[in-house]
Amino acid sequence: MTLDVGPTLSGSVSISQTLLSGVNCTSSTTISGTASSTRVQFTLAALAPSGLCQWATNQQFTFTR
Repeated sequence: MTLDVGPTLSGSVSISQTLLSGVNCTSSTTISGTASSTRVQFTLAALAPSGLCQWATNQQFTFTR
């Protein structure tokens, strides 16, 4: 994950997941959000599905201190 952090943040992220069948799924996308001294919140842009690899939409993450 690569982030530019300030009051707002943006960057890119790559995700890799191995399914129970052994198929390895990878995808990359951009992220955007906000950051403060007590909280980081960001949303992933859509991840492109590929074959058996299906990704959830509207993925949002919040980290608090």
